[in-house]
Amino acid sequence: MNKRSEPCKSCFVVVLLFLTLLLLNNVGAVENKSTSSFAGGIIEEITIEDDLGADGDVREKLVLKLINVSSDEVTLGLPAGAEEVRINGEESTSEFGVYTVPLNCSTCYIMVSYTLRSVVKEEKDALVFSRIISFPSPRVFQYTVLLPKGSLIRGGEGVSIVPQGAVGSDGQRIFVTWSEREPEFPKAYLVWLEKRTAPSSWPGLVAGVLALFFVFVVAALLFFVFSKKSKDAERVRRATKTVVIPHTVFSPDEKAVVRVLKQQRAKARALLKTKNTPPLMQKELCKLLSWSKSKVSGVVSSLERKGIVQRERVGRSFRVVLVHDIDLPEQETTNKS
Repeated sequence: MNKRSEPCKSCFVVVLLFLTLLLLNNVGAVENKSTSSFAGGIIEEITIEDDLGADGDVREKLVLKLINVSSDEVTLGLPAGAEEVRINGEESTSEFGVYTVPLNCSTCYIMVSYTLRSVVKEEKDALVFSRIISFPSPRVFQYTVLLPKGSLIRGGEGVSIVPQGAVGSDGQRIFVTWSEREPEFPKAYLVWLEKRTAPSSWPGLVAGVLALFFVFVVAALLFFVFSKKSKDAERVRRATKTVVIPHTVFSPDEKAVVRVLKQQRAKARALLKTKNTPPLMQKELCKLLSWSKSKVSGVVSSLERKGIVQRERVGRSFRVVLVHDIDLPEQETTNKS
C-alpha cells in the first residue's frame, strides 16, 4: 500500500510544480502586457527630449505613440510644476496637472511640451540633473538630455551618468541618450555636469586695451592724412595768388628759374586738367636750364627767401613750388655755369 502511494505522491508533486510555473508565467505575461497598455489601447512608444537651460530650467518635449486605440480620449498626468504646457501645438491649462486629450484615430501621436523649473541642482563640486520618469511603461522608450551650450559631463572618478547612456554631440552641444525596450517605471535618470566657473576678466581686459590701441592708431593716421591734405590745400591756395612784383628786383638767373617754373606749371595743368600748382623737382630744373646743381640750388634758395617759391625736401633733392606769379619781360640772357 505504501509502495503504490509513493509514485502517486511523486506525480502529484510534478503536476503541482508544472501548474505553479504555468501560473507564474501567465502572471508575468499579464504584467508585461499591462505595462504598455491603457484602458483604450497600447502605448507603443514614448520619446522624451529635455533641453537644459543655463538657468537650471528644462524644456521637455514628449511624444507618445498609441496603437490599437479604441477610446475617444486619454488622460495624461504631467510632472508636478509643469508650466507653459502645449498639447499638439495648443496651449493647455489644468488646475491639478491632469489633461484630457481627445482621440479620433486607431494609431495616434500625442505631442506635449512643458517647462520644469530648477531641475538642475548645484552640488559641492558639480551640477546634477535628475529626472524621475513615472509615465506608463511603453514598448519602446527613448530619452535624450541636451546639455546647456558649453557644458561638459563631469570627468574624473565616480559615476557621471545613471543609468549608463550613450553620449554624443551635434557640434554645438553634448547630449545623453537612453534607448530601452519595455522599461520599468518609475525610474530615475541622472547626469552630473562640470560646475561652471566665472570666466576670467583678463581676456576681456586685454581685448579692450587692444581695441583702444587700434582706435588710437587709426585716429593718429587719419589726423596725419587730413593735416597733410590741409597743408597741401593751403599751399595750393597761396600758390594761386598773383602778386605784381617789379621784375627789376630779380636777377636774370632768378627770372629764368621763375620762367621755367611757370612754363612747366602750365604744361602740367593742361595735362592733369587741374588748377592746382604741381611741384617740380629741383634736379629737373638743372636739366631744363642746363645748369649745375649748385647754381640751381643757390638761385632757388634766393627765390625762397624772397617768398616767390617754396621748397620741400624729398630724399636728397627738393620739390619746388611757385608760390607767387610775377610779370616777366621777354627772354633774357643768363650765364650758364
